[in-house]
Amino acid sequence: AAVVSLHGRNHRYHLLEEIKRKKTVAVLTDTRHSPRWLAQWLLDKGVSHAFMTVFEKMGSAEEALRRCTLQQAAQMDFSQPNVVILECEPGSVSSGDLTLGMADESYSHENGLITKMEVRAVTLAKLRLKPGLTLWDLGAGSGSVGIEASMLIGPGRIVAVEKKTERLAQIRENAKRYGVYNLDAVQCTLPEGLSELPAPDRIFIGGGGRELADIIAASAQLLRPGGVMVVNTVLADNLCRALDAMETAGMSTEVVQLQVSRSKSMPWSRRFEAHNPVWIIPGTRFSS
Repeated sequence: AAVVSLHGRNHRYHLLEEIKRKKTVAVLTDTRHSPRWLAQWLLDKGVSHAFMTVFEKMGSAEEALRRCTLQQAAQMDFSQPNVVILECEPGSVSSGDLTLGMADESYSHENGLITKMEVRAVTLAKLRLKPGLTLWDLGAGSGSVGIEASMLIGPGRIVAVEKKTERLAQIRENAKRYGVYNLDAVQCTLPEGLSELPAPDRIFIGGGGRELADIIAASAQLLRPGGVMVVNTVLADNLCRALDAMETAGMSTEVVQLQVSRSKSMPWSRRFEAHNPVWIIPGTRFSS
């Protein structure tokens, strides 16, 4: 069995990583990360069928053992201190068919407002992701970039920030569909609220509109030294704004223009339909 400690620690993003690898996981709890909290959190993250055994006040006269489903545990109170054993059936944590470069139709999204699959692939490459990193997906839309980034950062953390309530619901739906447990969807109007988020190693900005320069300036200050920011835009004015803001923040930059054309079937041949060109602007914060 794997052992994960939530006792005075925030290792919950390692928990489902272990559940995916092993059928049995022992969890050390505390008053904040109680069995009731843990059961509800697992249900929210898409664990469909698992049993929880809770050992309460072990070694005392009040020692007790209770075995229940997650649905039952989410409605129960347990004595402290306690230890939890999770037993999960195969398939209880769904990763769907998640791959890099998913078709746009694989995600719930609003009126085509999604980073297109080819752009998404180049963006993820430019982010230079590694296991254990924290990624901000600002102006997340459908959450497609953050969801596919989960395949590259393993037990790391993704914070998807979006201001529209309906898009937040789509992000959560997409994350649950593909078993992306380490994504938190946060509602705020950028650049407000960034200082309250966990410090990022990587930042992706796929939106921003007129406030893009302010969002870059605010988020660049919070990016860890050596961190990477990638900004995507289809607007010529925002290309200049992004470059100016990133360089003012002391970042080294480059620009990639990506023009994608997809084939369309014709009665006896194929033609190519062009999509809007996208500027991809990676920047690296100097280590000192």
